[in-house]
Amino acid sequence: MKKISKFLIQVVGCIFTLIVVCSVILEPISRPAWIKDRSKVSLSVNAQRNTIELDYCLDGDTANFKEIGRVRFILIDTPEIFGDEIEYKGIEAAEFTCNLLKKANVIEYELEGQEKDKWGRTRAWIFVDDKLLQEEIAKAGYVKQFFNKQNGQRYYERVHNAINDKYSVWQGN
Repeated sequence: MKKISKFLIQVVGCIFTLIVVCSVILEPISRPAWIKDRSKVSLSVNAQRNTIELDYCLDGDTANFKEIGRVRFILIDTPEIFGDEIEYKGIEAAEFTCNLLKKANVIEYELEGQEKDKWGRTRAWIFVDDKLLQEEIAKAGYVKQFFNKQNGQRYYERVHNAINDKYSVWQGN
């Protein structure tokens, strides 16, 4: 009986060790590496979309809307068109975004995480005729930088996959 008990304890110990080792090895694969502590992540399960109207376009990742003012699109950065020099594909990125917004029948936004950035712009996910604008910009190849922010993860996978599926304007440049 002692041999069976000792054997069972060893088996349970081995199984426990295997589970711990596998969870350490597989954890980075099962979730984005930028998520360090899930307890600090706040996702709104019932995200509320609100309809807005375009006032004017600014560049490929920022626009002004009548109801909420200047909005910075969560998670992505497109080439700049303001400042000392216009970045490669900046005009094209701005035109692409502006055309989608101007031609839209319905524009909606969702907030997530920190509502304002350090310049006071509202941070939001933008939907153009029920398509995620950030994803469309990424699919077109106009994303020069992808921000790994904890408060921009509701649609993280969709945008990240679009970027990985499409060569960026920065490839080979």
